[in-house]
Amino acid sequence: MKKALIFFLLIITASFSFAFSPQEWKDSLDQSIKADAEKNFSDLFKHKVTIRSAGGIIVGQIILEDVYFPEIGRAPRIILSFNPVKYLYKNRDIIPALTKITVENGEFDVIRDKKNRWNILSIFQEDKSGKAAPPPFSGKLIFKNC
Repeated sequence: MKKALIFFLLIITASFSFAFSPQEWKDSLDQSIKADAEKNFSDLFKHKVTIRSAGGIIVGQIILEDVYFPEIGRAPRIILSFNPVKYLYKNRDIIPALTKITVENGEFDVIRDKKNRWNILSIFQEDKSGKAAPPPFSGKLIFKNC
């Protein structure tokens, strides 16, 4: 009887583990983070920003891999460090919760055109679409080997 109960529990546990996979949950979360980061960076730079993958510790740190900023450059890795308590307190808005942005091995082109405008100044232009301005970033911005 005891062996049958253990066998039955083992079968139930095995069938549950096939139905729910922590890896699938993490992959789904990583895809959601990637989509949100692409949208927010695209809104900020006013160009379609692409990110190959997102992941990391999730609680307090997100790692973005192979980030491409059109007309500006690319960064193989960007690490976003944030305060998880502030993130939850601010209704899951990561910008006010950011404490540090680390850009590793980035290659960026800072160019002035014939009209004396710099290409990177597009991120500082006023948004004329009527959307509310994003909250200010008040953390550290670190460039490593850029």
